[in-house]
Amino acid sequence: MTWELTAQPGDDGKRLDSFLHERLAEFSRARLQSWIKAERVQVNGAGARASYTVRAGDTIRVSPAGLTPLKAEAEDLPIEILYERLGRHRRR
Repeated sequence: MTWELTAQPGDDGKRLDSFLHERLAEFSRARLQSWIKAERVQVNGAGARASYTVRAGDTIRVSPAGLTPLKAEAEDLPIEILYERLGRHRRR
């Protein structure tokens, strides 16, 4: 999937990462910046920096990278029990 965005006159002077965050708000600015750094974002057919100043008429093409899988592992942590209720509930 690739998105193609065209900068409008109201976008003049915005940083590329800010422009993208406004248009693709579902992604964090950090993720957008990582795509820019990895050259997955092109402005008028060429790579650009996050600080690039957008101009009206610029064509911005975004080819997003897939999400990296989480590498979470369980840890054996000591737990101090502060309260423990003993016994069973009586049924009425």
